[in-house]
Amino acid sequence: MLDRVHAYKTFLFPIVVLTMIGISCAADDRDWREAATQDNTGAYEQYIQKHHNGKHLSEAQARIDHLQMEEAWRVATKTNTIQVYESFVQRYGQSEYAQEARLKLNALRTPSEQAAMDAIAQVVAVKYPQFFHPQYTTVGVDIRDLGKFDEKLGYLSVVAEVSMYTEGGVGTFVKLGTYRFRLRLTEEGEWMADQERRVD
Repeated sequence: MLDRVHAYKTFLFPIVVLTMIGISCAADDRDWREAATQDNTGAYEQYIQKHHNGKHLSEAQARIDHLQMEEAWRVATKTNTIQVYESFVQRYGQSEYAQEARLKLNALRTPSEQAAMDAIAQVVAVKYPQFFHPQYTTVGVDIRDLGKFDEKLGYLSVVAEVSMYTEGGVGTFVKLGTYRFRLRLTEEGEWMADQERRVD
């Protein structure tokens, strides 16, 4: 009798195990389909919590990473600042948006000619107060070469011919020469120029 009971248990055990495995696999697939239908980080994280060794574990994690990258890119393009794009490139430098992020960085780091002219005019006015009158003097800035931002040094180089013209009376025109300036971007997002050296 005991032998028959033992034999019955031996026969039944693998059936029970296979049934449990089948139920577990069915639950795994069901929960995965539900997560994929919702397609958000919360749903995938819930799947991972319920199925630590699930057969869709790597897919769920990959999808979470992708959705987080998409959200980071959405925030970056909405914010549109150097700091945010730098953070994005640092974290997602191999993503599909990395090249576009670098292009946007370069665009933000390189001022327009007008921004460069304004920055240079400010430093020239301070450098040559003997020629400058706030109400009557115009600083002429002729951009000869607008360089590219040097990431290592943190500035870009600009070559410009500068002059001053003061209205009123006879009027005076002073050509100050051609200089190479360094432009730096401040934390407030404004370009500041420093006179470096005369090149003519």
